[in-house]
Amino acid sequence: MRQVLPFIFKTFGNFAIRFHYKKGDCPITEEYADRILSLPMDPLMPNSDIDIVVSKVKEFFI
Repeated sequence: MRQVLPFIFKTFGNFAIRFHYKKGDCPITEEYADRILSLPMDPLMPNSDIDIVVSKVKEFFI
């Protein structure tokens, strides 16, 4: 999933929160973080924004 990140950041920007842990402080969390992609979502997110997210993910994989 990491290869998706530059595409998503270029499209939507980087909204990551930085914590001050060193690599290796949380090995299990780091393992999961390397495999998980968090998509923007909100219960009040308009359908137009959902369509943008879906189309950008499809664009990357197609």
